[in-house]
Amino acid sequence: MNIPSNCHIEIIERTITDNGIPTVLDVDRCVPEVSRNTLSVSVYGNTTKLVFSLCTAAEGVNLRAVHEFNLASGYIAPDDDERKRESKRCSISRTKRIVTELVAANPWEWFLTITLDASKWNRHNPTGLQECIKEFFRTIRNTKINGKKPYRDASYLVVPECHQDGAIHLHGVLHNYPLDKLIEYHEDPTVPMPEFILRELKNGRKVFHCVDFDQIFGFNTLNLIQDQDRAASYIAKYLTKSDGESPFKTRVWHSRGLQQAQKIKKYHIPTEKNAVEELFDIMRKLASVTASGRPLFEEHYTTGISIPVSATCLTNQSDMTVGEVVHLLDNMLGDEVKNG
Repeated sequence: MNIPSNCHIEIIERTITDNGIPTVLDVDRCVPEVSRNTLSVSVYGNTTKLVFSLCTAAEGVNLRAVHEFNLASGYIAPDDDERKRESKRCSISRTKRIVTELVAANPWEWFLTITLDASKWNRHNPTGLQECIKEFFRTIRNTKINGKKPYRDASYLVVPECHQDGAIHLHGVLHNYPLDKLIEYHEDPTVPMPEFILRELKNGRKVFHCVDFDQIFGFNTLNLIQDQDRAASYIAKYLTKSDGESPFKTRVWHSRGLQQAQKIKKYHIPTEKNAVEELFDIMRKLASVTASGRPLFEEHYTTGISIPVSATCLTNQSDMTVGEVVHLLDNMLGDEVKNG
């Protein structure tokens, strides 16, 4: 096979199955040459985010030819299960990043949980649920009081979670929802109440429910958000609790026009491996640490490439402001970077 221009070949060990019999073979993988790596700096909420991306294909690379070569060599197959699993993992990871940024970058007040009422919805496949929520909030935003629309910026972000029994629960955040629609729970020995609500009340935390949600969707609770970044992480975790399984086309539903991460700066990083390793040392030093001691730094690899295809570092602005981060990057990366 002819090697496409501006590409090189790596020998990769692959398991090929023929008539149900697996065989381990060395196959050729066509790898396009690359032009440059990038490091982007952005801000959302109280967090500064650094993202390293492996460079784009070099000028003149025919990606279709690369794909056809790898198909012909046996490196990839149309029904490659591992590729499908990897694609799913990447999709979930990408959605988690989007959800984390949208929750952290917007002014939410309420954390919402809904358990669908089986008498109103098919809890395993609630057809029309996403459209119902969308229309519900459109009505809220268009509500007029004394000729004005006080809730015109009411917004939502919801993640449907599939429980082990297949039933759908909703977790999300709300902004500028009408307070007169909310009813506070109070501890009352004569009124049956779920244990988790009683625990919240005993710990001095207020819990509410919404009468509209009661009537349209089912049992629900609302809690005031105390920590925006923590709420972002909490919402994002529901994307992986059920391995991303969902009867819906999209894993997250939200209002239009939400603020996204603000892009601050981008650096061009040399393609040499040692330059990337030095950058990662900087990112590790900048990463904030969770309460459990885990650094907020992640590297992402893919088969056949010896350096990460991407890496993410999160720095809480209580540890270092975005201005301090950029100043440090400018000084530490020096002449090896170009802004752009």
